[in-house]
Formats: sequence, C-alpha cells, structure tokens
Amino acid sequence: MDALFQVLERAQDRDATVVINLYYNPYHEPYFVQLAGQPGGANVSYPKCSVTHNTSETIIGELNEELRSEAEDRGMKVADFKVKFNPEGPEDHGAGGPDPGQSWVYGNECDVDGAISGYLPEDWNPFEQDFLEGGGYQSVAEDFDPHPNPVGSAAMAEKIEEVME
Repeated sequence: MDALFQVLERAQDRDATVVINLYYNPYHEPYFVQLAGQPGGANVSYPKCSVTHNTSETIIGELNEELRSEAEDRGMKVADFKVKFNPEGPEDHGAGGPDPGQSWVYGNECDVDGAISGYLPEDWNPFEQDFLEGGGYQSVAEDFDPHPNPVGSAAMAEKIEEVME
C-alpha cells in the first residue's frame, strides 16, 4: 500500500486532487426469511446473506480503516461508498436483498448455499462424480457479481462529486 500512496502523493504534489475511494459491501445486510412448510409443519426462519455480508464486512472494514488512515495522514480526500451502498435498514443496496430492484451491483444473490447449489450440476452425486465435473461456474459468477451496475456507478460518481466540492 505504501507504493500506491507514494504515487498518489506525487500526483498531489503536482496539484492533483486525490480522492481515495473506500469499498462498499456488495452483499445485503442479513435479514430473516421465513421458510414455511418445514418437516413437522414448523415455520423456520434463517438469516439470509449473513455469511457473505459478514465476511465481506470483516475484510472491507479492515481495508477501509487502513485506506482512510493513510489518506487522512496525507491530507487526501476520502469517498466512503459504504454510506451510499449500505445504509442500515431497508435501503441497503447490496445483492440478495428482498427487492432485487434495489441492488446497485450486478449480482442478485447472497447466500452461500445458493452458490454451491448453482455451481454443482443438478444431478450431482458426491459418490458418483468429481466435484469439478460440470456445474454452473458462469451462473454463480453472475449471481454473485459484486461490481456496481449503472445505478451503483452513478451513486459512486455522485459521492466523488460531493467529496470534491
């Protein structure tokens, strides 16, 4: 990271405005989904998105802390995309939320079990096939794509403009 910031400092020394972009969590915050009609007639709920969101949060949190600290120590501006993408509550724009139209990333899925079942062929049997035979790598890559879609990209540009003012 030192090399990156050394290059950015050189640009800043030449009067460039340097904006360090912090990362957003591409997966929706965990929320509970009811599964009706389980064995025994019980209604069960589980926290959708918990593994992907929480894992991403840990990685992104550490990285963003380091980026913010380095930027602020050098007097650089910081654009925190997380405040745009992941406000607390129903306005979260990560993949896998209850309203897919709210997602600001190309992906639309957030559950690890969805990735596993999407990757394996429908007729996969662990006792008969090798794990790497067949499967849906392409569909998993699309379902979990963390990159911003056009709406997400516009929100990022808007945040950078706010910081530049």
